[in-house]
Amino acid sequence: GFAATIHVSGCAKGCARPAAAALVLTAGEDGFALIRDGRAVDAPFARTVDPETALDLLRREIIGTAA
Repeated sequence: GFAATIHVSGCAKGCARPAAAALVLTAGEDGFALIRDGRAVDAPFARTVDPETALDLLRREIIGTAA
């Protein structure tokens, strides 16, 4: 299984968890962002306005890392 840290944040400021995580999913007025090996304030590798797409991206990252 996936043995790393995933941080889910309601914004990209990073106040709740200033430390890096293997995956970070942030939400904001402009949609969702997914960041690898970083913090909520870091540049995302993917953005989407659709919550289902955001979850699909997160699932793919978890499965790809575990494989």
